[in-house]
Amino acid sequence: SGEVLFPNAIAFDERLELADYVQSAGGYTQNANLARVVVAHRDGSFNEATGKKSLFRSAPASADVRAGDEILVLPKIDVKSRQIWKDLTQIMYQIAVSAKVVVDI
Repeated sequence: SGEVLFPNAIAFDERLELADYVQSAGGYTQNANLARVVVAHRDGSFNEATGKKSLFRSAPASADVRAGDEILVLPKIDVKSRQIWKDLTQIMYQIAVSAKVVVDI
C-alpha cells in the first residue's frame, strides 16, 4: 500500500523479493520515496527496507518479506519548498493589501 499505482493484496511467493511485490502492485508512483519502504509483519513488528541514496536519485529499497507482511511505500516530502512557497504567497498578499490601502488614500 502507499505510493504504488494499484495497491492490493498479492499472494505470497517465497521466490519473490520486495521489488517484485511492488512491481505486482503497478510499481512506484512519482511521489514515492524509493528509499523509505516499511515492511509490517503479522506479529506487529516492522522493518524499514534499506535503499541507497545517491546525489541524483534513490535506489529501490530491499528487505525480506514473509507471508502475511504488508509493504508500505512512503511518500516524498519536500518540507522546505512548501514552507518557502507559503511564506512567499503570504508576503505577496501583504504587499497587495498594503498597495490597496495606499491607492485608496
